[in-house]
Amino acid sequence: MRMKIIGILVCTLLIAKAIPMISGINVDNSSNNYSPNNISTNDSDLGYIYPEWITPVDKLEKYEEMKIYNDFAYVSGWKLEGGNKKIIMVYKFDVIDGSLIWKKELSLFEKSADPQDIEVFNQGIFVIVWLQNTFTFYLCKLDLNGEIIWNKLISEDEHCSVTSIIEYENILYLSGFKEFNPRLMTLDTDGNIISDTMYKLPDADAGIINELKIHDNYLYGIGESSTLETQQDFLLMKLDLEGNLLWHKIWGGSQAEVGEAIDFEDGFIYAYGYHAGYTTPNDFYDILLKFDQDGVLIWDTDSGTQSLGSDIIVYNDFIYTTGNLNRNDEFCATIFKYNKNGNLFYYLIGKSTNAVNIEIYEDYLYMSAWHYILKFNIYLDTNNDKPERPQKPSGPTDIRRYLTYTYSSASIDPDEDQLSYCFSWGDGSNTYVDWFSTGNQATASHFWTEKGQFTVKVRARDQFGHVSEWSDPLSVTMPRTVCFRSFLLELLEHYPNMFPLLRYILGL
Repeated sequence: MRMKIIGILVCTLLIAKAIPMISGINVDNSSNNYSPNNISTNDSDLGYIYPEWITPVDKLEKYEEMKIYNDFAYVSGWKLEGGNKKIIMVYKFDVIDGSLIWKKELSLFEKSADPQDIEVFNQGIFVIVWLQNTFTFYLCKLDLNGEIIWNKLISEDEHCSVTSIIEYENILYLSGFKEFNPRLMTLDTDGNIISDTMYKLPDADAGIINELKIHDNYLYGIGESSTLETQQDFLLMKLDLEGNLLWHKIWGGSQAEVGEAIDFEDGFIYAYGYHAGYTTPNDFYDILLKFDQDGVLIWDTDSGTQSLGSDIIVYNDFIYTTGNLNRNDEFCATIFKYNKNGNLFYYLIGKSTNAVNIEIYEDYLYMSAWHYILKFNIYLDTNNDKPERPQKPSGPTDIRRYLTYTYSSASIDPDEDQLSYCFSWGDGSNTYVDWFSTGNQATASHFWTEKGQFTVKVRARDQFGHVSEWSDPLSVTMPRTVCFRSFLLELLEHYPNMFPLLRYILGL
């Protein structure tokens, strides 16, 4: 996983505890083959992803980055050895049926190691390796049969990182940061460093390129920047092939924004990432942005979910993104589909795994996640209609802090599919409720911890992932007067170690 300047990815600690199971699919870790007969049809499994095939990883192993090349998927990963040491792994799969061709251990390092990125082209497989708890990075080259050709140290300077690798015309381009500023390295295919450039941006004190892409003979980097006065902001950079910076754009607000991935189509730049929560630092919300060739922002949007965005692909007039959705305190690997105006069509959910990246190859979408490699038909359920716009939610409009209130809404589905609902509370949090027959009322409850005015809105999602428009918002207001219970709860919030008897009486 990529290194960050500011460690706001605390939610990965929660993801790491998730059990390896895709909802609706029974998996036997003793086999890498997926059987359609193992799909469950229970109502509780509606709305989850159903792949063409799935390859679960063995115990104590994790998949990371994936690249598809000539009918095969090459995946970097790691496994635990001796209880806590991470050994780098490389896998090769057949993209037709998901069968494992081979897997290799790269037992080259005494310390625990993590894979950062993988690149594959006609000369072999290149894997960036990070030695944990150091600033030491290696580049390892394998042939297409998984045999190691060489392993070379490429960076060990303090406060430096290497996060991404791509190849173009037999030159390797690597990105990251150097002395906490954006960095670009070029190497030949034998691993010899040609150049190593650090970019000191005039409007940022620090920065990092999380992913590098090449489009129309230009380099584009997506990442993050920060100043001493502000949190992280989105960073978009354009360079020529010699590494000269042509322009950079910084986008953000009061929260910490991180750019993770970038793609292109029809002369436009599409960037994807996430920002930290409005109410708590452990909540994350995805961000999708569209820029023109000069880096001028055309629009920005999001999925309306608490999702940690990680990768993006633009293909045949649609935008596909992946991330990890916090759905009622459970992290789920998710695929989102948008049109080029930023309108969300559907999202598909897989339970309890950490999505890393996606690739599209011959009209199929492939996902690399910690516990699985999955294959999807991107034209699945294209004839299904989305639910109608839900009713404006009904419920109390005068609210007080820490008191729980209940709201309801309903939608009609043209195909009479089962529906789930997302209630957005206007404070940056959402609640998801499953499953309801078309037209039936759905209810959800919430309490607010901050004073102010909020808008409650609802969106419906059918069992095939298609989503409705948001309902008209219901405005709720917290008056200046505070009830006695609310006052006591606010007092206990500021003094958590005092008044134990009072906390017991209030049930805290």
